[in-house]
Amino acid sequence: MPDEKMKEFEERYVAALIGNMTACAMPTIDELKADRSLCSTGRWIAQVFGDPNSDSWEISVVRSGNKHGRQSYGWFDSNKLRISDNGGPYRHPLAPGIGPKMVKLAEEYAESLNQDGPETAEWKQI
Repeated sequence: MPDEKMKEFEERYVAALIGNMTACAMPTIDELKADRSLCSTGRWIAQVFGDPNSDSWEISVVRSGNKHGRQSYGWFDSNKLRISDNGGPYRHPLAPGIGPKMVKLAEEYAESLNQDGPETAEWKQI
């Protein structure tokens, strides 16, 4: 999607989310399909939300084109792969010193997926 079209889409989508549920604020089916196709593009990158030593954190490998996945906790699928997280009602901390090792694992996994080409979307053993 060109930048102007994406900006318009985002503005209407946000307006719909905050309660302005008018027909003009809702994205069209074609816009939703185009946005979804962006999720499956780009290189794999390691991503960390929060601090692995805190009550709320996430370590994942996500495609660089997956805008929603790069901005939000959760939403794991073939374009955002969970490495580790502390979501839900159970908040158990990692053992001391494991957080940085999990981040390093995510970085290695992303690089491994990119070596096969950024369009690789399958789990693989490293």
